[in-house]
Amino acid sequence: MSRQGLLGRLRQASAAQEDWLAWVRARLPPELAAAVVQAIPKGEQLVLRCTSAAWSARLRYALDPLVLELAAGTSPLKGIAVRVAPPGSSDRG
Repeated sequence: MSRQGLLGRLRQASAAQEDWLAWVRARLPPELAAAVVQAIPKGEQLVLRCTSAAWSARLRYALDPLVLELAAGTSPLKGIAVRVAPPGSSDRG
């Protein structure tokens, strides 16, 4: 039974990450959206992982409207952090 519970939590976390990734990508220009490979809700922040440091820097300049939208909504997330994805990370969606 605990295994089912763990599997259920993993599926739920994966679905939440996919939903947030879609949310972020829908609000960015296509070229920049393609560079975002993960969106992970962590505490009060949404952590975005990008394909490179260059894309990470460009993304930081485009985040203000997304942060304002988060703040205006009902999500517990209050900010967005940007990180470079580890080598070998890829977009599953």
